[in-house]
Amino acid sequence: MVGVPALQWSALDTAFGDVGLAVAFGYMLRVEPDSGWDEAAHSYIARSAAALETSPHIGLGLYRGISGLAFAMRYLSLRGQRYARALGRVDSLLVDQSTATLDRLPDAGCTASDQYDLISGVVGVGAYLSTMTDAPSAVPLLHRLLGRLVAWSGRSAPDGFWTSAAPLPEPGRPPKDSPVRCLDLGVAHGISGVLALLAVCARHGVDVRGMHGAADRLVTAVRHGLTDTPWGPDVAYRRHDSHPHHETSTPSRVAWCYGNLGVARSLQLAGLAFSEPAWGQLAHQLMRSAIRRPPDVTRISAPTFCHGQAGVLHLLTRFQDDLPFHDPLLTEYAESCLRSVLGQYGPQKKFGFSDFHPLTGPVDNPGLLEGAAGVALVLASLAGDVPPDWERLFLIG
Repeated sequence: MVGVPALQWSALDTAFGDVGLAVAFGYMLRVEPDSGWDEAAHSYIARSAAALETSPHIGLGLYRGISGLAFAMRYLSLRGQRYARALGRVDSLLVDQSTATLDRLPDAGCTASDQYDLISGVVGVGAYLSTMTDAPSAVPLLHRLLGRLVAWSGRSAPDGFWTSAAPLPEPGRPPKDSPVRCLDLGVAHGISGVLALLAVCARHGVDVRGMHGAADRLVTAVRHGLTDTPWGPDVAYRRHDSHPHHETSTPSRVAWCYGNLGVARSLQLAGLAFSEPAWGQLAHQLMRSAIRRPPDVTRISAPTFCHGQAGVLHLLTRFQDDLPFHDPLLTEYAESCLRSVLGQYGPQKKFGFSDFHPLTGPVDNPGLLEGAAGVALVLASLAGDVPPDWERLFLIG
């Protein structure tokens, strides 16, 4: 259909490619060690590693780049017992390119969100590095990366995380005719992803000077992006420096990537990491506000992860795991999500579950971010007692 980009499967893609399936099969191997998942996971990571040899210009991104491949390879390595040579090469490449990227980025801040965000930027690099804090080569780089994020958090518009509000004509250069700056508040592409990284690192013993203060500034920035709705507070997609209290006609979608649920989990993790109970209370308000909305307002149209019911279900589950009290409203909504996800399974569907595009309708997608693999991961995590360590890709824990 015109206007709808065709899905391009890639061996080096985490969202829609072999890297994501390698991670999914790697988790299934943990859940069912003797069911053949090891061979499936190996076949996909081998294809990804081979693709790297013919892709000299691969980026750093966690979702299509070296960080994602390194994450998957380490995830399947059985704590370094396998893939040692290949992983060493990928890690070395990542360290070199990450160092060069940090050298190039201006001290004042980013010019585009994909330079720092979770999907394509240095936050995604940090998400991977946070899994290898025992590696001598990783710790100095992680500390330097976190230090840069801390410094950017202290800068106001037009610097820091304030980026161009218009499309960039070329990487790294904001358009000359668009001086307006915006602050992305989401997890996937904005400052809530930064907040989640600081929280995850702090919870795993990584201490960089100024992290707590940076987290406080980011929480304040999120608060300034809240709008009132009939159901409670809502986190806008972004704020603009020309009108910081951004007004929207409808609340943001209920999802991991943007909106209340993903931001709420980031706030909760930060509250736990930095002993700030008020941040957890705000997170709880955002969660309840989101799930009180009627279905036509939530805009959840698929069972998938990024902005679908599987992601909502996993966020609710993990949020309740760390909630110091029982909230029956969250429990009821999570159970409703689970019933809905299971009800959308169809053995006649190519991958069991379909994504949904507003212009084309159902889409057969086996991928991790918006496809059947993401649904399978969430369901497998609920069914067993194996910790969902794959969720570091999403900075959920």
